[in-house]
Amino acid sequence: MRHAGVLVVVVFGAACSGPAAAPSSLTPAAPHPSHSPPAVASTSPMSPMSPSSAAIRRSLRALTEADYPSTYFDEMADPVGTPDGHGGVFTAVVAVRQLTADGHGQIVAFWHDKQFVGWVPGREVASVGAVTPHGPGAFDVEMALYGPGAAMCCPSGSVHVVFGWNGHAFAATRRIPADVDLGSVVVHRR
Repeated sequence: MRHAGVLVVVVFGAACSGPAAAPSSLTPAAPHPSHSPPAVASTSPMSPMSPSSAAIRRSLRALTEADYPSTYFDEMADPVGTPDGHGGVFTAVVAVRQLTADGHGQIVAFWHDKQFVGWVPGREVASVGAVTPHGPGAFDVEMALYGPGAAMCCPSGSVHVVFGWNGHAFAATRRIPADVDLGSVVVHRR
């Protein structure tokens, strides 16, 4: 739940039956030092070229699970912006499926200036951490890793994947590791 800029996580009966997990860094924070983005000036996501909060909400509510059309998505984190390299701005927002009891079922949605341009990775992932600018037209996205035997409560680590604009959509600049739980839930636009 989000209230007045405070993230409150409610966990019901969370028992980690898997092996002890490495400490999770899936809270908004600076990117891992080995994956630091190049030094660039980021554009405020609430610049006049960025989508409004209402436009973000409308775009996210138009996304649904293919098999469960009553689901929709809501913002889970504040928008993040990066220049497009041509005077505009790209905006990224981490969104979570509604309704969800455990906070899983997340995507990252993107806008170019005020235009919604899509989401990644195409299927819901269990957990998305920090999203940070990674140079013009690119974002570094932290995703939870679940090794063999890891319970959903206890990711075994995280990985950073850079998604860049290819002129038509955002795409991973490298293959998403198999330990990222991509699940089988396909997201589409109503």
